[in-house]
Amino acid sequence: MSAGVSGSGDDGLPMRWVVILLVSTIAGVLAGRVEGLVAGMTVAIALAGFLHLAMRS
Repeated sequence: MSAGVSGSGDDGLPMRWVVILLVSTIAGVLAGRVEGLVAGMTVAIALAGFLHLAMRS
């Protein structure tokens, strides 16, 4: 088993999670630059939760 492989036979993160994490991280960084660290973290976590619910299949 190589590093980063969970052993369950999948090929890593699903594309849905890659999009969710990328978008929420970018939004959190932008909000953090304007409003501060706490606001940036809040935006990132809230947006990740929202996108997770919105993109559920």
